[in-house]
Amino acid sequence: MNNYLYFIIPGMYEHYSLNKNLLFLLKNEKHLFYDDIKIKSVYGNFQHTIFEGGRVFHNYNFSSYEKIEEIINFYNLNFNIPVRYVFTNGLLEEKHYTDRYTNILLELANNNKINEVVLRDDNLKKYIKDNFPNISFISSTTKCLNNTNLLKKELQNKDYKMVCLDYNLNHNFTFLNSLNKKEKEKCEFLVNAICPPGCPNRKKHY
Repeated sequence: MNNYLYFIIPGMYEHYSLNKNLLFLLKNEKHLFYDDIKIKSVYGNFQHTIFEGGRVFHNYNFSSYEKIEEIINFYNLNFNIPVRYVFTNGLLEEKHYTDRYTNILLELANNNKINEVVLRDDNLKKYIKDNFPNISFISSTTKCLNNTNLLKKELQNKDYKMVCLDYNLNHNFTFLNSLNKKEKEKCEFLVNAICPPGCPNRKKHY
């Protein structure tokens, strides 16, 4: 892996206009940015899917099929940037997996082999893997894997393209230095955590 600093930016849908301007600036006005900066993917959701595990914005309506397709294609075709859905609703049951709106979102993201879904549920992973085989998986920080042995297993799980670490491990250099090169390249860091370090209720809140 090269020495770029990769960012995963929010607002795939709700900040679409802002992200468009940012990406065009990165492409056309490179002198405004550090040389080692790249956008790796853009995350979020189209409101209001019940798979939503992040922030819900009640002032947004359901998007049309055409608008969803436009946004996905903008990121994919213009910049080769994956759209990354955040499907980490911890209260989902199997009966919810066939929700038509969410499956349309998955169908449109299944258009190539670059789009991704952030997950905390292995059963949902199996459903998506069976029905939308072109989508890759990101292990969510909402799993709160503080146990380093469990996290090692997660990093070795071939189903996951990347693993977002629990933010309490961001400065655990003993653990981070114990990872091999392949494991380090599979790690992502949450840099905007809201909970204080060591919050005992974080998993409950999720």
